[in-house]
Amino acid sequence: MRSILPVLALIAALLLPAPARADNVVTTTFKHFGNDIRYTFAYWPAFVILGGSIAAAELTQLDQRVANHYKNGGDLGKFDSIADHAGSAYAVDSAAVLLFGISKLAHAEKPALTGEAMVEALVLTEASVGGLKLAFSRQRPNGGNYGFPSAHAARCFAAASVLQTMYGPAAGVPAFLAAAAVSFSRIDANVHNVSDVVFGAAWGAAIGWGSAWFHQKRFENIALIPTMNNGPGLEFAYRF
Repeated sequence: MRSILPVLALIAALLLPAPARADNVVTTTFKHFGNDIRYTFAYWPAFVILGGSIAAAELTQLDQRVANHYKNGGDLGKFDSIADHAGSAYAVDSAAVLLFGISKLAHAEKPALTGEAMVEALVLTEASVGGLKLAFSRQRPNGGNYGFPSAHAARCFAAASVLQTMYGPAAGVPAFLAAAAVSFSRIDANVHNVSDVVFGAAWGAAIGWGSAWFHQKRFENIALIPTMNNGPGLEFAYRF
């Protein structure tokens, strides 16, 4: 959590006008993250998480077989090490902060909005994935701890979904391919099970989409509403 605090400070410093910073830092920060969470879990990205959960549950029966295949070394060689560094928090999160900070200072509106959405999505992803790792405390195929979900997959797919939302397929397709390559490298390196990676990818992508949609102010008329009619469930609502 300590690594998140400088990011929050940067967001507040760049978003707020100078006279208002001292009074509005907390309010603005919580408002932004509150809306990121709302757009992730109260709108259609929630279905991505649901689908990822179902897929991960089904794939657990393949985890051991895949882990046995890669336990003596993967097929990608040095790429696993390169992908490990490229998909790390130091690389992905730092790139998002730089994009946001430089674009904001340069008054480049769309890149700044993209960087802002990406930074917020990554802060939420890192914090929530850390909590899930502690909650599940799942052993990695190589014997390590805290394997579920894959943080590399989550953060890479969070960044990719923001880019796809802001810039469309031209940016989204390469970003998702890169995220998929990093994610597969975690299986190849025998540090994650297939289900770890699948759920991590779905979780990160949903947060990235939710954060980006909030920043573009989309889907204001669409919501998922909890219901108890004939048992607990969700209703899909659209306001015309």
